[in-house]
Amino acid sequence: MGRRAFVLAVTVSLLLTLLFSPVVTGVGPPSSAVTAHGNPGSSDWPMFGHSPNRTSTTPVQALGNESIWEHKTAVHGAAIPPTNPGHPAWVGGWRLLGSPVVIYHPDLAKSVVYYGSQDFYLYGLDAKEGTEIWKKQIGYETRPEPMPGPYRDRKSRSTPAVVLNSTGKYVVYVGTGGRHNYAAKNFVWPSGTVTALDAATGALLWNVSTANLIESSPTVIYQPTLGKQVVYVGWALPRWVQADAITIPTNGGVLALDANTGGVIWNASVYDLIKDGYPSIKGDGGMVVGRGPAVSQDNDTVYVTAFNEREASLAKDIEGWVIALNAVDGSKKWIVKMDARGWSSPCVVGDVVYVGYGYPELNETTWGSIPNPPGISIYRPAYGGVLALSRVTGAVIWNWSQSGGPIDSSPAYYNEKIIVGSNLPEAPDTPEGTDLVGAVYCLNAATGALIWNYTAMGNVRSSPAVGGGLVYVGDIGQDYVYALNANTTNPTGDLIWMYKVRGSVWGSPAVAEVDGKPIVYITAEEAIPEGQSDPQEQTLYAITRLTAGSHDVAVTEVIGNASSAFLGQSVQVNITVENVGDFFESFSVTAYQDDNPIGTQSVADLRPGANATLTFTWNTTGVALGTYTLKGLASAVPDEADPANNVLTDGTVEILSQNPVASSTYSPIPLWISAAVAAIAIPAAALYLAKARKPKG
Repeated sequence: MGRRAFVLAVTVSLLLTLLFSPVVTGVGPPSSAVTAHGNPGSSDWPMFGHSPNRTSTTPVQALGNESIWEHKTAVHGAAIPPTNPGHPAWVGGWRLLGSPVVIYHPDLAKSVVYYGSQDFYLYGLDAKEGTEIWKKQIGYETRPEPMPGPYRDRKSRSTPAVVLNSTGKYVVYVGTGGRHNYAAKNFVWPSGTVTALDAATGALLWNVSTANLIESSPTVIYQPTLGKQVVYVGWALPRWVQADAITIPTNGGVLALDANTGGVIWNASVYDLIKDGYPSIKGDGGMVVGRGPAVSQDNDTVYVTAFNEREASLAKDIEGWVIALNAVDGSKKWIVKMDARGWSSPCVVGDVVYVGYGYPELNETTWGSIPNPPGISIYRPAYGGVLALSRVTGAVIWNWSQSGGPIDSSPAYYNEKIIVGSNLPEAPDTPEGTDLVGAVYCLNAATGALIWNYTAMGNVRSSPAVGGGLVYVGDIGQDYVYALNANTTNPTGDLIWMYKVRGSVWGSPAVAEVDGKPIVYITAEEAIPEGQSDPQEQTLYAITRLTAGSHDVAVTEVIGNASSAFLGQSVQVNITVENVGDFFESFSVTAYQDDNPIGTQSVADLRPGANATLTFTWNTTGVALGTYTLKGLASAVPDEADPANNVLTDGTVEILSQNPVASSTYSPIPLWISAAVAAIAIPAAALYLAKARKPKG
């Protein structure tokens, strides 16, 4: 080929390429959705944290925010004058830390909710109707008139545990605790019991008295090495144990009892466990064991938290510990010391133990009845966090902390997330008595990274419960119960519903399914003004949706990004789905060209009213030329209300015969660009050819 012919051929090829070649644009990969998974379990909530390892998770999901019934008890709340002039008066009822539990009782052919009230009774109620099946007095009060004088009380602050024992009987296990105010001896001393009741009738099976307070919530498991069921429960000498005339060593510990008889299997003293490694702690203060022991899934180890508040030179110290005990004999496996309060119950998942900790704000000139040195006022900001520890060694895996208040709530585990509650920092000029604002934090369980945090209206010391992807928790001060989306990617959280109750929520919700209806059970305690003697009100709420609700997902939009494409190119298809029902839903979505599937993707825990758009890529290589119809299909969810809206056909794409230079989305070059290139290229080629014809020399 001659030079002129070659130049002409190149020019023509360039023009044809510019006129007919597509612009290559990037095509992203299809979006992926992570399918959620929860911890399997029954529809009951039999103990604090739902299970012995305290994950606080159930598959049951309650979406409604309407109370179907309320059970009220009146609690005497008169102020108790101090017998020790330096000891502050106790006002109102004790904070209601205990929580309800729910089981289906086959002998009664109904579900029963059990909870301890500050009126000294434990109640068994019809979980559907709220009517009393039985009530049993498990505490007492002696209140001399006139006060002051010897005062005694014993109340239930622990959450019951209900299990089927080895004899085939459902049994309720609960702890009580109180104080003996001995005016003559000028000191206060605690007492408590661990009580077992027939879950059907409330009849007493056994009762073990202790010289210690039982605030901890029992855990009950079958211990294969011992060949029997064992009740594990914490005990304490709390910080209000003070004495002028005698020295009282502070202490706390764990009891292991035979579930059938109440016989003591072992009793581990925290003081004895720590005294070799840490200074002896005596005098003002007290040892408090956290909300309840947790047991590893292999039933080999019992985990507890404990803390001690004490006077230390010019500062106020709080020492806390996470302790692992041999479940068979109570011997120490390991101890991790924290310079913070450990009040939450541990949560054990696989080989990791999660526990909350914190330091409350301190800004005062006295500590209880003991004044600081003259001119000394102590200030310490509050903080709190979550520790993840090796279940076997106690080694720290990660430590997440924040500058808010202490995390006294127990962690819940769901879908590789840890969820806890706390209060947020006070501003320096916050007036005395102002209610604190709280938060619910969601952390990555593997790394401790913060995923989201929701700001509540009040302080959050309630331990979260997770049901079917919803986080249920209550606040203190503003008196609300919240339902939050556990799986949200919104960094500030995602509120599903909230419900106003009468009083502060200190305990944990229980989530259970009763006659096919999911219900949240939670207690609230109404405070009374200081100095008043009117009874304060305590209420158990059953919260659910009064109407049945519906399950319904729909495909609302199908869009292709081009109306035509060359054979072998890729076409993007966007399908939008919406949850038009009343429950969280997980389902799959398939994109079609005609009746041929392009691909399938999953949607996990789509909340009511929310939508999601999924992108599919259709590779047209090998398809026949012609026009194709695009279609989206969402799989039917259980009890689907309207299957017709699960499918939508919308839009067409024509496949053309030209073979583009790249498998890409087709977009022709505008005509004016092609014309401009031709206007430049053709004269340039002609000029070159003219010069080529001109003789040399």
